[in-house]
Amino acid sequence: MKFHGDGKDSLTVYKAAKNNLISEKKEWNTILCETADALDHIHRCGYAHNDLKSNNVVLEKREDERLHSVIIDFGQSVLLLKAQNLPAKPLHVRGQYKDTYIAPELVEGTGKPSTKSE
Repeated sequence: MKFHGDGKDSLTVYKAAKNNLISEKKEWNTILCETADALDHIHRCGYAHNDLKSNNVVLEKREDERLHSVIIDFGQSVLLLKAQNLPAKPLHVRGQYKDTYIAPELVEGTGKPSTKSE
């Protein structure tokens, strides 16, 4: 495994946005485009990440001194060819998923993980 960060610290997109650590629109555009390109690569390899959120995108400073995005945490990823409909979450807990990153069709059990659910 590789640690993506600066020294012992890692900077996620969430932390950068919450703490206003990146102020230039051009830099955010680059980070978002890199993240989209990385997600496209994951999809072209036949996988769905299934947990893409701002805390799962780390910003790493490289040789050019710019921040570059790295998608992490593939614990929920699935090979799309083997993706199956998951059982619906129980009715009494579905409200907990209302404002989360989990696609409604996965919460309701009406669809399987796909590139569209990301």
